[in-house]
Amino acid sequence: MLSLIAGASFLGMWHLLNTRLSRLEVDYSHAERRLHMRAAHDELTGLLNRRSFNDRATAMIERANASGVGLTVITMLDLDNFKDVNDTLGHNLGDELLAGVSKLLKSVVGPEDILVRHGGDEFVIVLPGVDAEGASAFAEKLRAHLDRPIRLGETLAPVSLSIGVSLYPQDGPDSDTLLTNADFAMYGAKRAGRSTHRRFDPSMRSDVEARV
Repeated sequence: MLSLIAGASFLGMWHLLNTRLSRLEVDYSHAERRLHMRAAHDELTGLLNRRSFNDRATAMIERANASGVGLTVITMLDLDNFKDVNDTLGHNLGDELLAGVSKLLKSVVGPEDILVRHGGDEFVIVLPGVDAEGASAFAEKLRAHLDRPIRLGETLAPVSLSIGVSLYPQDGPDSDTLLTNADFAMYGAKRAGRSTHRRFDPSMRSDVEARV
């Protein structure tokens, strides 16, 4: 009788231990997924972050090559006069503006596109299978969609974008080069008066290098 009681007690403890171990495994798995999500996404906007850009963009380029389409566009966006918003309205409202812009960008990009907050007030969009004409049309669509004030409390903050475009493979063999060249093009848009877009041209790099 005592052996039966001891056996039943042991089985009960074993079952309880297994249950707790299973719960710990589930909790650990959930925590691991949350950590992975936090590592890959920007905390303020919920968009993919700069760490995620290279892997995602490289994978998209590889898929473009495999499918024979071979066209991928990298678009660099920068908010015009964002520093003025931070300086006059404060960083909290500056963060609200970035969150509002992120929502507008999400409403424009497609399910296959990659949208990244690259840092500060810079965003990157990677588009698969888009040619130069389509890239220009998309950039104009972005500019027009975001060329509107965003309400921040009692204030309406004006928003406009300077946009730079680079196209794979014409403007670079890999995601790093394409991003750099899209950045040159974006500064070309700023020099052209802001609230516009420019496609990368090698002379843009030469101009910056000359000034440096």
